[in-house]
Amino acid sequence: MSLVVVRVELPTYSHSFNVRIPATSTVFDVKQAIFLTCVGQPRPEGQRIIWRGRYLGDEEKLSELWPSSSGLRVVHLSVRPSAWTGVPPNASTVAPSSSPTTAPSGTNTLWPELTRAALPALLGFPSNLSPPISILGDNLAFIRYRHRQALCFLSNFKLSPPDIPVNLVAQQTAAKLALQQRGYLWPDILDATFPSAAWSSQGGLHYEVVTIGDKSYLTLPTPGVPNSMQGHALKVLTYTFSILSLPPTLHIPTPTIPQSLAVPAQVNDLLQQLGLPLLRPVPNANVDVTTQPGIPFVPPAAPEHAEANLLREIPVRALLAPFLMIVFRTVLLLYFFSPTRKPFLGLCIVAWIMYEMWTHIRIVVLRPLNRAAGDIAERANAGQAPVGAAPRAAQANGQAGQTLPGPTPGNREQTHDDQQAQGPPPPSQSHGIVDSFALTNIHDENKMIWPTLPARPPYSPSFVHRATTFLILIIVTLHPEVFSRRRTALRQREGRLRTEMNALGREPQTREDGVPGGEERRSRELRQQLQTQHGRRALSIREYVDRVREADWIDE
Repeated sequence: MSLVVVRVELPTYSHSFNVRIPATSTVFDVKQAIFLTCVGQPRPEGQRIIWRGRYLGDEEKLSELWPSSSGLRVVHLSVRPSAWTGVPPNASTVAPSSSPTTAPSGTNTLWPELTRAALPALLGFPSNLSPPISILGDNLAFIRYRHRQALCFLSNFKLSPPDIPVNLVAQQTAAKLALQQRGYLWPDILDATFPSAAWSSQGGLHYEVVTIGDKSYLTLPTPGVPNSMQGHALKVLTYTFSILSLPPTLHIPTPTIPQSLAVPAQVNDLLQQLGLPLLRPVPNANVDVTTQPGIPFVPPAAPEHAEANLLREIPVRALLAPFLMIVFRTVLLLYFFSPTRKPFLGLCIVAWIMYEMWTHIRIVVLRPLNRAAGDIAERANAGQAPVGAAPRAAQANGQAGQTLPGPTPGNREQTHDDQQAQGPPPPSQSHGIVDSFALTNIHDENKMIWPTLPARPPYSPSFVHRATTFLILIIVTLHPEVFSRRRTALRQREGRLRTEMNALGREPQTREDGVPGGEERRSRELRQQLQTQHGRRALSIREYVDRVREADWIDE
């Protein structure tokens, strides 16, 4: 039978080689030849042969793919990583391309399964009967012994029989345990003995040893029927080849229990002296913060140049999308309104573009910088807060039902006139024109309601100012969003005023022994502080506070 040459390209590893097979072979036979010829010996079930952009099936014949006997036959090979039984080729490896010294002379019509499926599998390993060591372990020594023994009987003792190991029973037990650990059942055929009939007098198959790629293999030149000894050997080989081709078991590392180590309290000072970056506080970190006796607690130093770190974290996408929309709207406006014919409209469009761009830059870039600068200043001045000053969060979010903090008990001897009154809430960041209209005069009114300077005279707004503010609010609050945001700001201010007035009118409870406790002293100092602040307000402000205390919410 004539042999044809098929060139196999393995582009993944920049490797190519030739295989010689009969012209009547199928794609499955090509895979078997690739298994024998290619470096690394990929298993047939892990191979994918590509021809003219499609995967070829195992049943397709070469005679149908290339009807003409002349011409170059080229296919591309794709191999799964788990199908390699050895080391895959690399770009510098050149696989030897050789043909068998003895070619098959025909097909077997009586035993097609043996000639097509079982016999090519027998050629998977050379005559030294040593499967790849990388996928085997010492616990499969009994399987290898049975494998070599079956090949010896199948080849009519043309291959040397294996030596009987001394601890054969122990190796058999270890092989059973290894298969059970991998989830496989132990085949009974491996425990059965070979038939004792004289296989030489009964004919059978006659294999020959051929050399392919400097390695010895078994080939069947003449088809036939195996005898009982060879049939038993073939059954054993069907199991041993599958077992020895199993992938290696993955080594699962032993889990280690993490040990939490205490970090020294002064580690940041040491890092700062060495010129290294400071450690950032991590939530739920196991840090030893126990105060050492005799050593005063020093708060961590605020990091310098924090704005430079924030500049690296500016969200570019948050600016890119609004800028693209501004460009789109600008092009649309310029399409309908020509700035050359109407320069005034052009100036209005330019002003509107600048305002929109500045709004997005202020929200995305400047607001995080201002917030970070405020946080840094608060952390730096944490130990220098005034006696009667409330936290910033309590001042900004004063609601009904909240308790206002009073002065610390360490400064009880301070006089009433020297007490610092709580200042107005910090002005909130406006989000555009709507917030600017909604918060009209809110910040100025808060400064008059919560005066901070003792020598500041009470100030009452004039009639013109009240009338102007009333007319402006009548117009701007026609917009629902402006009305809603102004109502929210007024509810926050009135909630704080009600809380202060309730605390001012509540009499502290006296203990039975007549000695005031720590809570009573703090309540009295808070009431005195509120009385001092209430006395600095103008008459109109006091009337407004009384109306807020007696009236319900503005939306009820």
